[in-house]
Amino acid sequence: MSSINSYSAVYGSSLLNTNNQIKTAATDFAAEANDLVKEGLIGEDSLIGFGAQSGSISYWSNQSHAQWKAYNQEGSDAALQAAEYHKQMIAERQDIANQYLSQVTSLATEFNDLSMDKISFHQVLDNAQAGNSLTHGLDHLSESDVKKVEQFWQDQTANLNRLDNSLTRLQSFPKDLDNWLQHQDEPISDEVFQIVDQLKNSWVNIESTGPEKDYQARSFDLQIEEGASTPNTVAISESDKGSSLLQSLEQVALKNAQIDYTSFGFKDNLLEYAGKEFLQHDLRQTYAEMQILSKDLYSEFSDLFGKSSGNSPYSLQDMIDNHLENKPLAQLEDGSIHPQELAIQEFWKENELALEQYSAKQQKLNDQPDNFGAYQSQNKSKINQYFMDNLDRFLNMKLS
Repeated sequence: MSSINSYSAVYGSSLLNTNNQIKTAATDFAAEANDLVKEGLIGEDSLIGFGAQSGSISYWSNQSHAQWKAYNQEGSDAALQAAEYHKQMIAERQDIANQYLSQVTSLATEFNDLSMDKISFHQVLDNAQAGNSLTHGLDHLSESDVKKVEQFWQDQTANLNRLDNSLTRLQSFPKDLDNWLQHQDEPISDEVFQIVDQLKNSWVNIESTGPEKDYQARSFDLQIEEGASTPNTVAISESDKGSSLLQSLEQVALKNAQIDYTSFGFKDNLLEYAGKEFLQHDLRQTYAEMQILSKDLYSEFSDLFGKSSGNSPYSLQDMIDNHLENKPLAQLEDGSIHPQELAIQEFWKENELALEQYSAKQQKLNDQPDNFGAYQSQNKSKINQYFMDNLDRFLNMKLS
């Protein structure tokens, strides 16, 4: 595990192993934050750090940032409004994550006051959330320690319920901007819904280059005093440059990583670089093909069946998503059926060849592994071939 400014940095969805570490509220914070990353509840490229008495998370998602850039690059009023909504959505999700992690840290601090060095709050919480007994898999605990754990859980029922509520809010938070917009109280224009659907996959074709003036990185820091009932929560900090952890994002993010050739073997690093480049080419080729297949279909569909036709928000992308999820093509977000169901089915039939191919490519994007390591394992032979086909270029890049 790499070290940055005395912090242990956990990149992406890599595992945090605290088995050989002193159990503190800081390690509980880091372990829970890393779980949020692995479960896709916060940005996939977030960086998590912890020291002896402090924890820090720098939220980041290359994919989310690239999507925001796509809205801005499109440049229309609707797209720029979508970019603002996108920022609001991400900030709202991060605020819920901050609340959850602060609650975790507060409970972990009190749990550690029980002075049981063979067990962490994170381990017990994992058991509870999995529906197991609190001390499942912890056979080394004494009977008195087991009783301490059970009594703590009983005494903290109200706080644990609040913690569970925060996690539920995070788990049920909309997964994309289209869904988030449909849950807003303010009226959203049909033009915004249409541009959001048109650009849904455009993150594939955009480089994410790190924090920018109008899309600031956000970090959340906790200073923890062991023995105190409540940690001192430092306010969310926002800056153009981001935190010291964030300044390393471009070295570790999935789609934009710059390989440090001194930290691993020469060949291994070139293969990793080649693999990430191959992934980007693969995704962009898929995106380009999807654009060709869907040309003019979005606007035509919106005119016929979207809000401009007097109906609830419903788009071509909604129909594609319904198809992939084996739902009725005309099903709306609330589960009801679009009043023009027969016409929608006829639209599908008339454009079935293009829509089936588009759906297959959308499924390919949906099925992308959560981390690069999994993608590399699944595509090892293709990456090796790409590496050999471009070996001279990679070698020259290394030597330059």
